[in-house]
Amino acid sequence: MDGSVTVLDADSGAVLAGSRPHTKYVVRACFDPLAGGVIATASFDQSCCLLRLVAGAAGGLELQLMRQVQYGAAVQDVAFLPPPRSALAPAAAAATPAGGGCSGAGEGEGASRVLVAVREAGCLWSLDAGSGEDLPHIPLHGRDDDHLKISPMRLALSPCGRYLLVALDGPRLLVLRTADWSRLRAIYGLNVPQYHNHAVAWHHDAAYVYASAENASVHVYHVGTGKLAARLEGRHRVNVRDLNVDWGRNLLATCSFDKSVKVFGCQQ
Repeated sequence: MDGSVTVLDADSGAVLAGSRPHTKYVVRACFDPLAGGVIATASFDQSCCLLRLVAGAAGGLELQLMRQVQYGAAVQDVAFLPPPRSALAPAAAAATPAGGGCSGAGEGEGASRVLVAVREAGCLWSLDAGSGEDLPHIPLHGRDDDHLKISPMRLALSPCGRYLLVALDGPRLLVLRTADWSRLRAIYGLNVPQYHNHAVAWHHDAAYVYASAENASVHVYHVGTGKLAARLEGRHRVNVRDLNVDWGRNLLATCSFDKSVKVFGCQQ
């Protein structure tokens, strides 16, 4: 709540390191899956920070600020995109089945890319996770969109890293190919109230996506058709704050502002 970031030992809960790089709420923090000691944070102080766990002078660990970038609007989310084993040629990307699919998953050489969702940006900003340098931004608007009205709110990378799910401020989701950032699918009709807290995740095979919706529900959409496949309703009393999927065990976990966490088995 005070702009601080704390790293805990997963087994004991002991504090390993901490710092206060932000002046307002930190709404997201995630580890680089390649360089586990690198953390990206998103804050309502309109900045994204790259932090690195380093050895401290007293033998412990410290959080070192690599770079802080001001974007001029609230930073809603951050996500790491590991480099692919081999870049897909445009023709190969265009031939990807409409339902997605995650065959050929894997990480390649080089540094991860940090994707930054900024309110009303009309694009995703991007940083090199190794050097902290700016990378080209990723446009989100299509031919029929007013880019000034597109506001990315949440990001979720598919299990294989070939697709990125972007929840926009409103009733729409975008599925992008990370090979060339073309649109695989625009999903419409997500029922959300004003000032909705978006939460999204992928099914283990990338054929379905989950999204929090109004009345404390979760909607499940088929990526290939963009149509609603199922609803999870009546499990929480207040709107879902976040959700995540254990791809290995095919479990969906939801947490809510009703102070409860629920775990569900997902259908294959």
